[in-house]
Amino acid sequence: MVSNYDYVTGVMGLDRQMIINTPKILTARQYRLRSRHQFLLYRGAAEYDPARPGYVSLADLIDDTDEWWCAKVARTTVQEYDDFLRSI
Repeated sequence: MVSNYDYVTGVMGLDRQMIINTPKILTARQYRLRSRHQFLLYRGAAEYDPARPGYVSLADLIDDTDEWWCAKVARTTVQEYDDFLRSI
């Protein structure tokens, strides 16, 4: 939990209120959290502020399968996401 907290506050720039609204971000699989965030950064789509266009829900960031996440959140193919993961 501490590692995820450090990551979401330090790297992703989330504030405490955002974490309070989606506390399971702290118990999410670290690999899933980091890889999906990095992919969204790569695509210029890492927007976690609900008041801004292109908002990505923190719950959507960490939930469900890669197939669902790629189609509904990242709007990409699983193949493109897998290629990105192999490149990092």
